[in-house]
Parts: sequence; structure tokens; C-alpha cells
Amino acid sequence: MSNLEMLTLLELAEGRPKDHAAQRASSLADASSGLAQRFGALGQRSLLLVLLLAVWEAAPRLGLVDVTFLPPFSEVIAAGWQLAQTGELYDDVGASLLRALSGFLIAVGLMVPLGLLTGWYARLGEVLNQIIEIARNTAPLALLPVFILLLGIGELSKVSHGDL
Repeated sequence: MSNLEMLTLLELAEGRPKDHAAQRASSLADASSGLAQRFGALGQRSLLLVLLLAVWEAAPRLGLVDVTFLPPFSEVIAAGWQLAQTGELYDDVGASLLRALSGFLIAVGLMVPLGLLTGWYARLGEVLNQIIEIARNTAPLALLPVFILLLGIGELSKVSHGDL
């Protein structure tokens, strides 16, 4: 039983008539103040995003940034909509997801068993730990030219760099 129901029963037991209008008004006031707080918090959280989009739209239009490097947000949305209507966007997103998923599955398929082996065999863990520590300090983006030289610019290079 809610507090409001208990209060109503106590008032009836004391012989006081129920004031439904006052109860409804107080519950509506509580609901509207809670709703206003939620919208206020949502507005504060979204303000940075709205400002970022406004700067993105205004900077190229005012000539602060070259349109070649940063087109206005409205043009980006229009181009995305056009690619979605022609179906090109879905093909490209599918290819990107396939690369990412295949790279992830290759990494899991190789590294989970290797991790288990290094946990079971201390000597193997000691040997591989040196290699891991050297590789850990190398930025993955710095290895991109190495992968391009070794694997080319095809799918193999893109999938293998996704493993990093």
C-alpha cells in the first residue's frame, strides 16, 4: 500500500473528507517538477553536442576551415542520406563490419589459446613476456606502414591491422 493510500485511509478514519483535487494537484506538481528536472539535465548534457555540431556547420561556411578537409555537417548528412538511398552505404558498412569481425575472430582464435598456454607453462610465459613488453610500447598506428609494406593495401592488410 502506498503512502498516499495510507494517508487517505487515516483521514477517512479520523472523519475528514478526502480532498481529491488537492491530492491530484500535488501529484501533478511533483510529476511536472520531476519532468522539468529531467529535461533540464538532458538539455545540459546535449548542449556540448549541439555546440559542436554548430561549430562544425559554421567553421567551413565562414571560411575558417577548408571545405575539402571539413565539409559542413549538413552536407555530410545529405551525402550520407544519398549513399543510404542508393545502397552504397550499406555495402560499405557491411565490408567494414566484416573486416572488423574477421580481425577480431582471428585475434581471439590466436591469442586466447596462446594466453592459456602462457598461463599453464611458466617458461613459455617468461619467453613471450619479453616480446609482449616490447610490443606493448609500440603504438599500433605506427605499425600501419609496416603492415602496408609487408601485406599490401588489400583486405589482408586491413584485417591484420584490425587485430592490433
